[in-house]
Amino acid sequence: LCAIADDVTKVHAICVRCGSLASYSHRIVAGEKQVMLGEMQEYQPLCRKCYLQEQLFSTPPVNKF
Repeated sequence: LCAIADDVTKVHAICVRCGSLASYSHRIVAGEKQVMLGEMQEYQPLCRKCYLQEQLFSTPPVNKF
């Protein structure tokens, strides 16, 4: 896609933990599907620092069903 694009605009969200620019979408619910479509109920935007902290210190999400 980038090879034929004239311009590329990277869109960022705001990290829900620290308020910095977020370039990661962190999944917060468990499920068997590899990709889930959704918004804030399934994913939350995180900056690189908060995303890496989350990966190091958290356990995988568990369904509450």
